[in-house]
Amino acid sequence: MLIPAKTVNIEMGKSPLLSVQPSRGLVDERIRIVMENLLPNQAVTLHSLHQSEDKDFWEAFGHYISDEHGTVTVAKDECLGGTYDGTEPMGLLWSMRPVPGSRSGLRLRKMDVLSPMVVHITVYSGHLSQGFGKQTALATSVIERWYMAPGVQRVNVREKGVRGTLFLPPGPGPYPGVLDLWGGGGGLVEYRSALLASHGFASLALEYLAPNELSTADVDFSYFEKAYQILQNHPKVQRDRLAMLGLSFGSAITLSMAAYSEIIKPQCCICISGSHGIPVDKSLFEIFEEFKKNIFKIRVNEVNQVIHRDLILPIPSDKTLKVDVGRIKCPLLLVNAGDDQNWPAVESAEDDNKKCFECDSLQMYNKFTNPNSHNIENVVTGFAPNRLETWWQSQNGVENVTIQLDLEAEFHFTHLIMTFKTFRPAAMVIERSADFGRSWQVYRYYAYNCTDSFPYVPQGPVRKVDDVICDSRYSDIEPSKEGEVIFRALDPAFVIPDPYSPDIQNLLKISNLRIRMTRLHNLGDNQSNDRDKLQEKYYYAIYDMVVRGNCFCYGHASDCAPVDNEGGVEGMVHGHCMCKHHTSGLNCEKCEDFYQDLPWRPAVGRNTNACKKCECNHHSYSCHFDMAVYHSSGNITGGVCDDCQHNTEGQWCQTCKPFYFQDPDRDIRDPNICKPCSCNPLGTLSAGGPCDTETGSCYCKRLVTGRNCDQCLLPDEWEKVEMTVERSDAGYPSALCTSTYNDGQSISLHPGSRYAVLSSPVCLEKGQNYTVKFNFPQYSSYSYHSSPHTLIDSMVLLPVVKDLDLFSGGVQQKENWEMFKKYRCMERSQSVVKIPMTDICRDYIYSISALMHNKALECKCDPRGSLSSVCDPSSGQCQCRPNVSGRNCDTCAPATYLFGPSGCRPCECNPLGSQNPFCHPTTGQCLCVPGGHGRQCANCKPNYWGFPQCQPCFCNGHSEQCHPRTGECLDCRGYTTGIHCERCTIGYHGSALLGSSEPCRPCMCPDGPGSGRQFAESCYQNHNSLEEMICVCSSGYKGSRCDECAPGYYGNPQVPGGRCSPCPCNGNINMEDPESCDARTGVCLKCLFHADGDACQYCSHGYYGDADTQNCRRCTCNPMGTSRRSCAEGLCDCDRVSGQCQCLPGIEGPQCDRCAPDTWNINSGKGCQPCQCHPEHTYSTSCDLLSGRCSCKPGFGGRTCNECRDLFWGDPEVKCYVCDCDPRGIATQQCDKMSGECVCIEGVSGRMCDSCGRGYVGTFPQCEPCHKCFHDWDTNVGELTNQTQRLMDTIEELKDTGVTSPYKDTISSLDDGIKQLRQMLDDDKIHQTLKHTQSLHQQANEMAPPLRGSMDISVSDLEQISADQQEAMKNLNSLIEEAQNLQETSRDKEQQVLNIKHSNPRGAMDSIREYSEESSEANSIASKAASDPDSIVKLSAQLRGAANARLDATEKEFNLKHQLHVQRMDKITSDLDSKDLSKLSQQVCGGEPGPEGCGECGGLGCVTEEGVSQCGGEECKTLVTQSQEALKRVENNDQEFLQNLREVDKLNKKVSDARGRADEAKISSQNVLLRANQSKARVEKTNDDLRDLIQQIRDFLTKTTDLKRIEEVADEVMNLSLPVSSGALKDLTIEIREHVASLNQVDDILTQTGEHARIAEALLKQAQAANETTTTLKQAADKIKETLDDTARAQLAANEAMKEVSDMNVTRHQINSVQSLTETTEFKLSTSTQSFLDLERGVGELRKKTQETSNKAEHIQKQAEDNNADVERTEQDFDSRVQPRYALVSGLIEQNGAAVYDARQRSEKLRQEAQDLLIDATNKLQRLRELERSFEGNQQTLVIKAEELDRLESEASNVLQELNQKVAIFSTCA
Repeated sequence: MLIPAKTVNIEMGKSPLLSVQPSRGLVDERIRIVMENLLPNQAVTLHSLHQSEDKDFWEAFGHYISDEHGTVTVAKDECLGGTYDGTEPMGLLWSMRPVPGSRSGLRLRKMDVLSPMVVHITVYSGHLSQGFGKQTALATSVIERWYMAPGVQRVNVREKGVRGTLFLPPGPGPYPGVLDLWGGGGGLVEYRSALLASHGFASLALEYLAPNELSTADVDFSYFEKAYQILQNHPKVQRDRLAMLGLSFGSAITLSMAAYSEIIKPQCCICISGSHGIPVDKSLFEIFEEFKKNIFKIRVNEVNQVIHRDLILPIPSDKTLKVDVGRIKCPLLLVNAGDDQNWPAVESAEDDNKKCFECDSLQMYNKFTNPNSHNIENVVTGFAPNRLETWWQSQNGVENVTIQLDLEAEFHFTHLIMTFKTFRPAAMVIERSADFGRSWQVYRYYAYNCTDSFPYVPQGPVRKVDDVICDSRYSDIEPSKEGEVIFRALDPAFVIPDPYSPDIQNLLKISNLRIRMTRLHNLGDNQSNDRDKLQEKYYYAIYDMVVRGNCFCYGHASDCAPVDNEGGVEGMVHGHCMCKHHTSGLNCEKCEDFYQDLPWRPAVGRNTNACKKCECNHHSYSCHFDMAVYHSSGNITGGVCDDCQHNTEGQWCQTCKPFYFQDPDRDIRDPNICKPCSCNPLGTLSAGGPCDTETGSCYCKRLVTGRNCDQCLLPDEWEKVEMTVERSDAGYPSALCTSTYNDGQSISLHPGSRYAVLSSPVCLEKGQNYTVKFNFPQYSSYSYHSSPHTLIDSMVLLPVVKDLDLFSGGVQQKENWEMFKKYRCMERSQSVVKIPMTDICRDYIYSISALMHNKALECKCDPRGSLSSVCDPSSGQCQCRPNVSGRNCDTCAPATYLFGPSGCRPCECNPLGSQNPFCHPTTGQCLCVPGGHGRQCANCKPNYWGFPQCQPCFCNGHSEQCHPRTGECLDCRGYTTGIHCERCTIGYHGSALLGSSEPCRPCMCPDGPGSGRQFAESCYQNHNSLEEMICVCSSGYKGSRCDECAPGYYGNPQVPGGRCSPCPCNGNINMEDPESCDARTGVCLKCLFHADGDACQYCSHGYYGDADTQNCRRCTCNPMGTSRRSCAEGLCDCDRVSGQCQCLPGIEGPQCDRCAPDTWNINSGKGCQPCQCHPEHTYSTSCDLLSGRCSCKPGFGGRTCNECRDLFWGDPEVKCYVCDCDPRGIATQQCDKMSGECVCIEGVSGRMCDSCGRGYVGTFPQCEPCHKCFHDWDTNVGELTNQTQRLMDTIEELKDTGVTSPYKDTISSLDDGIKQLRQMLDDDKIHQTLKHTQSLHQQANEMAPPLRGSMDISVSDLEQISADQQEAMKNLNSLIEEAQNLQETSRDKEQQVLNIKHSNPRGAMDSIREYSEESSEANSIASKAASDPDSIVKLSAQLRGAANARLDATEKEFNLKHQLHVQRMDKITSDLDSKDLSKLSQQVCGGEPGPEGCGECGGLGCVTEEGVSQCGGEECKTLVTQSQEALKRVENNDQEFLQNLREVDKLNKKVSDARGRADEAKISSQNVLLRANQSKARVEKTNDDLRDLIQQIRDFLTKTTDLKRIEEVADEVMNLSLPVSSGALKDLTIEIREHVASLNQVDDILTQTGEHARIAEALLKQAQAANETTTTLKQAADKIKETLDDTARAQLAANEAMKEVSDMNVTRHQINSVQSLTETTEFKLSTSTQSFLDLERGVGELRKKTQETSNKAEHIQKQAEDNNADVERTEQDFDSRVQPRYALVSGLIEQNGAAVYDARQRSEKLRQEAQDLLIDATNKLQRLRELERSFEGNQQTLVIKAEELDRLESEASNVLQELNQKVAIFSTCA
C-alpha cells in the first residue's frame, strides 16, 4: 500500500512514500518494503512497532541510506545498524524486542490465531535508536501478519482423553501430518500448528500439560501414542507421512517416542532447543521427580535469571537416564541455541553425534537441505571447477568397502582415475566382470605393503599385458588429500600386435567394474587401546572417479546410441550398439529373434559371422539356440523352434504333439498337418501320449487292444509258478512233519488277484532253518511280452486254521467253522487290501491268535516314544510320537535324534554342508563336509565366509569380521569402506589396501572437513602435478579450492562464514547460465518455465499454477466466454494461482466455458443471456443452454413460456386458440403465435391455408399452376418487388446512417448557421438581422419534428421488422431442420414398410393400389385448384394487384414530401446568403473571411486544409474563448472552495482531537492528584509505623527483654504489610526517599529491620515445611502398617488353602515354594519395618536438631542481653554529654547490626541444615514408596501362586480321572 504521511523532506513537490507489500499475509511470508521520494543519500530509520496480546509493546528498527534516486529497498539495501544488520528483508519482524522500560521476562507469543498480528512500520529521518514516539514520521504503514491462512480449519480435539487442536489446510486432502509438542510451560499453544496448516500440513497442537501442572502431571507415553493415532487415522491426513515437532521439553518427548514407541513411526523428527537427557520408560511425573533430585543445581545469575540447564549436566552415561538416539530410524533435525539456559542443548547434541554421525547418505546431496550426504552418486565427475565440493564417503572405521560400477551394457574399458579426498587405501583391488556380476577377475592389486596385504600376489614388474601384480605406487600416506589412483587396462609400455585378438578383447571387455578397498591408513593408531575412537577417525572418501572406455559391439555395429534414446551429457559414451548382421542386444551380443540357427559369434575381419534364420515349417516364428543340438547335428544347425502352432512340436515343429498324429496326405507346412487322436480314454494309458504321432495308433492299457484302445484282451496270467522248500536235513526227525506234506508245489497267479494261496499245506518245524524259493518259468501261452515281470510284496505263513481246536473236535467247533467260512473271515484276513472286518470275524481272529500264542501279547509301548500304552489290537503297533518309529515306538526315525518324551527332533542337516541327512542320535551333530561348521553344518567358522566353500575374511587389515554369505567386511576402520575395506570413505583420499603407506586423509577444499569452510566432498591428485590437489566441488561452488560461487548461486564464500546459496528462483532458472541471477543479491534475472518475478515466484502473463514446482500452465480460457480485454497476442490472462479466466457477464467456470444458472447462449460473444423464463408459466427458472427454451407448464409455450403452447395462438394471459389450419395445405402444424395465421405450402394461401395461392388455380386442395402467360405477368410484378426491396434496403441504410445522410452537407451547414445564430442572439446591433433568421430557424424546427418522428417510426418499424424477420428466420430454420429430420425418418420408415410389402406379391399389389389412389387424388386436387373461382391462384393475383397499387400510392406520397422539403431548404439557404454575417463572424470566431482568405481565427464558412470548420483559436478574443475562461474561473473557484472546506474539516478534526486530548489530560491529572494524595497518606502512615518501630527497637535495646517479648516483636515484624510487586516496591521506595529524607540513619535501621523480617519469615517457612514432611511420613507409615496387616491376613488365608490340598506330592512341593516366597516377603517386610524404624530415628534427629536450634536461639538471646548492657552504658554516657553520647549510640547500633548479621548467618546455616533434613526425609519417603511397590508386587506374586495352586489341583484331578479310565480299560481287556 502507498500511504503518504506528514511530509518533512520534500523535493520537487513530492512527499515520501512508503510501500509495504503485501499488507496482509502470513507471518513468514516475505514482505517487500520500499521507501521512495527521499533525498539522495538521505539517512533514514525504518521502525516497526507491535502491541502484543499482553498489552506490551515490541519494536525493531534498522538504519538505511537512500540511493542516488532517493529510494530505499529493504530486500536489496544493507542495514547499517539497529536491531539487525545486513540485507534482511524480514529484519523488522524477526528482530523485535520489548521497548525500553518494559517489564522483564517478556515473551512474544501469539495465543489467538483467529486474529492478526498488527505491525506499524514507520520511516524517520536520520539514524535513531530511541525516542521514536517523540519524532515526526516521514511516512507510516500498517500491516497484518496472520498465522492462519484463509480456508484453514480449526478443529478442537477431545478424544480418548487427548486434548489439542487440529488445523487442516483448505481443500479435500489428504495432507502430510505433524504432531506439534510445546515445552514444559504447559497449556495449549496453537500458532505454530496454524502456520503449518497454512503451508499444507495437517498439524495437531497437543496439550499434554495444563499450566502449572509440572509437579502433579501424571501422563505416560500412551497419551502421545493416542494423539499420534488420532492424527494418523484422520481421513484428511496421509497416514504414512507423519512427522513430530518438539520444542524444549517437547523435544525430549519427541526423541523418546521416536526411539522406543512401537506405534509412533514418524517419517522425520524436528527437535528445537531440547535434550535427550530424560529417564527412559517413565511417566511425566516420574521424570519431574527425577529432575527434583538435582534441584540444588538450579542457579540464579547476576540479572536474577534462573538457570536450569545444569539439572541434567553432565550428560549421564547411564543409558536408562537418556534416550538412545541411535534407535531412531527416521531423519532427525536438531535446532539448538548456543546460549540456551534452560536445556543443555549443545552438550546433548554433541552426545547425540556419538550415535549419529554427520554423514547422512539416505538422500541425495543438497547443499541446503542435505549438505552431509556423501553417497556414491557424488563420485560421478563433471570436470567442473567446483567438482571437489562433493564426495563419496564410507562408514567410519569400516575397512572392507566396495564400489561397484554396473554398466548398462558391455564396454571396452581403457583406464580408471580415482581422486581421493582422504588418504588413499592402504590396500585395494580393482576387479572386472564381463557377465554382469556373475564372475569377477582381478585387474590389479594395490597395497602400501604388498607382502602383508597380498602375500601370494607377485609384486611385479609387469611382464605381460595381462599380468596381475600388486602395485605400491598409489597406496602411500602422502598426499593426504587429492591423491590419485590411475589404472590403464593396456599399459602403454607394451606393444599390442593384434588389438582384436580374443585375449585382448576379453581383457578390455567389462560389464561391471569393482573397486574393493580392504585396508585403511591409520597413521599408527592401531596400537591404541581405544578401538571405538580409532574406528571413528578413519574412512575412505573419493572426490570423483573417471572411467574411460568405448562401446563394445563385437564387430556387429559401426556406431552407438543412448540406451533410452535420450540424449545424455555431452561427451558421454553410450552403450547401445546399432547392430547389423541380424544381431541384437545392447552390445550386439546375441542373435535377433528367429535368427538362432547358428551360434552367435563376433565378427572377425571380413567374416561377419551373421546369424542364420531358423526353419520352423511355418508353424512358429520364434526359436532359440541349443548348443547340444548344434553339436549333435555336426555343427550344422542348432535352432530349436519355440511355441509351435497347429498342434506341432519338435526342433523344427516337424512332429505332432501328444494326442495328435500327422496326416500322411498333407505337406509338412500345412496348418492342418496334425489330426487329433481318437483314443478311448477308458482303455488308454494315462502316462504319455494316447497315440503314436506318426501312425495314430493309441497306447493301450493292459489287456486292452485295438487302434483306438477300445477292445479288451483275454486275461494273461503266470501260468506256472514253482515253490520249493529246502530243509536243513534230508529226513523228518519229528512225527509232526511227514511225507504227506509236499515241499514242491506249483501255482498260477491270476491277474485279478493280489495274492495266491498254495494248494496244499507245508509243514515247518520249530527251531529248524528253511529256505523257500519261488521260480517263474512260464507266463502265458497267449502273451507277446518278451520279458514279463511282477512284484512280490511279501510271503505270509498261516496255520491250517481248520485243524485248530477252535474249529475241530465237536459240534460246536463245526458250527464255528461253518460261521468262519460263511462270513469269509479267511479271505478277509488274507486280503492285501484290508477291508473292514465284521465283529464275528474279529472275535474268531482274536481267538486264533490267543490259541497260537497261548495268551494275548503285551503291547510293550515305550512310554517315551508313544502317545499311550494302548496299541493296535491286530498288529500291536503303538501310536508313536513325532519322528518316532518301531512297533513299540522305541527308536528315532531316520534323520532324527534326541529320543525323549516329546519325540525325536529332525536332524535338519544342511544338504550343502553335510555328507548325508543323518546325524548323531544323541547330540544331533551332522557329518560335515570340509569347511562346514555347526551342528547342522549350515555355516562357516567365525571370520570365514562363502558357505559351503568357506574362505577367510579379507578386509585389508581394517576389520576381522565379514558377512558370512557375501564376504563383505563389517565395521571397517581407518575411514575405509567397501566390501573388503579397500577404499577411503567420502571426504577422504588415500589407499586403504593392505600394506599401503597412504592412509585415508581429508580433502582441503578449502579448509578441510569440520572447518566450516569445506565446500567439496572429494578430491584427487593432479596426475600432472603430484603436489596439486583438485577438489570436486559441492553444488554451488567452483574453483580449484571451491572458494567461488557457481552459476545459479550467490554469496561470498571467501569470507569466514560465507556461503554460496542457490538463487531463490524456485527452480525456474538455468543453473548453468551465469546471467540467470544476480551474483550479489540473488535476484532472478532470466526466469524459465513461464515464471516471473524477482524470485520467479509466480507465473507470467497468460499462465497460471505453482511456479515453485515449475508447474505454470497456459491459461485455457474459452474464447467465446472470456473478456476480450484480457486476451492479447493469442494469450488470455487468468488468475496466476487458480487459473480463473476473466469471464463475460453470465459466464462462469475456471475456463469461462459454461453459462451461469438461468442463462444461455454462450456463443453470443457477449456473455450468456438471461433465460427470462416466465415466473408463473414455467417449472423452473433455467432453460436450454443452446436454444434458450424454458420448461413450460401445460398450456404455455414459446422460448420464455410467455406464449401459447404448440399448435395454439393468442395471448396466454387471456385465452389461447387452437391453430385451425387445414392440414391439407400447411407446411407445419404450428400457426403464428400472435396472429394465428397458418404457414402454407407452395401453391396454398389463406389464413388457415385452405385456398389456392397466387399463381395457382383450381379448387382447394386441388390447386394447379396457372397458365404460362401468368409467368410473363408475374415478371413485371417481380420487378416491382425488386424495386420495393431496393426501397427496403434504402430504409435499412437510413436506419444505420440516419435520415440526414442524403442531406449531410445541407444539414451540416444548417447546424453551423444555427450555432452562429445562437451566438449572435445577445448582440443588439444585429437584432433585426437575427429576427428573420429566427423565423427561418423556427420553420426548420417545425419541419424537424415530423421528419424525426417519421424517421423514428421508420427506424422502430424497421427494427421490429428486422427482429421479427430474424426470429422468423430462426424459427423457420429450426422448423426446416426438424422437418428434414422428420422427413428423413418418415422416408426411412416408408422405405422399410415398402421393403416389407414388396417382399411378397400381396404386399407389392397393395403398394401399387395405394400409389394409384394417391395419384388420382392428386390429379383431382390440381384440377379443382385450377377451376375453382376461390382458388389460391386467383386470390394471389388479387393480392398482388392490391400490393402494386399500394406501392404506387406510397411512392407518389414520398416523392411529394421530398420535393417540399427540398424547396424549404433552398429558401432557407438563399435567405442566409442574403444576410451580412461579418459582424457575427467577428464576434463569434474573432475573424471573417476576406478577399485574401481566412485569417488565423477563421470565420463563418472558413475551413482548414483538412476540410474542418475553422472558428476561433488560442489568441482570438471571441465569445467562445471568453465563455471558456469564465467557465475555468468558476471551476477553479469551486476547487478552491472545496479545498477550503477540506481545510476547515481538518481544523475541526484537530480541534476535536485537541479537546479530546485535553479531556484525557484533565482526567489523567485528576487521577495523578488522587494517587498522590493516597501516596501521601500511605507515606504518613508508614512514617508513623516506622517511628513506632524505631521507638520499640530503642526500648528493646535499652530494656531487658525475654524470649516471649522477642517472639512478639518478630510477630509484629511479620505482620507488617510489605509490597510484593516490583512496581509497588519501586513506588514505595520513591515515596520513602521523598518523605524521610530528613530522618537520620533511617536507612540503616530499615535495613536491619528488613533482614530480621526475612530471617523470621524463613524460619517460619522451614518450620511449616518440617511439620508437613512429618505429617506425610506419618501417613505413609500408617499405610505401610495397614499393608502389613493385609499381608498377614493374606498369608494366613494362603496357609489355610494350602492345608486343604496336602494329599499330593506335587501340591506339597508347590506349598513349600509358596512358603519360601512368603518367607522372602516376610524378610522384605521386616526390611521395610527396619527402614521405617530408621525413618523414626531420622525424625528423632530432626527433633534433636530443632532443640539445638532453640538452644542457639537462647544463645542469641544471651548475646542480646549483653547488647542491652552495652546499651545501658551508652545511655549513661548519653545523659552526661549529648553529642558524644549520640556518637556512641551510633557506634553501638553498628555493633548491634554486626551481631544481627552474625545471627542471620547462623540462621542461614540452620536453614541449610533444615533443607538437608528435608531432602533426607524426601529420600526416605521415596524409599518407603519403593518398599510399598515391592510389597504390592509380592502380594501379586501370592495371588499368582494361589492361582497356580488351583491349576495344579485341577491337573491332579484330571490325572486321577485319566488313571481311573485306564483302569477301566485294562479291566475289560479280553
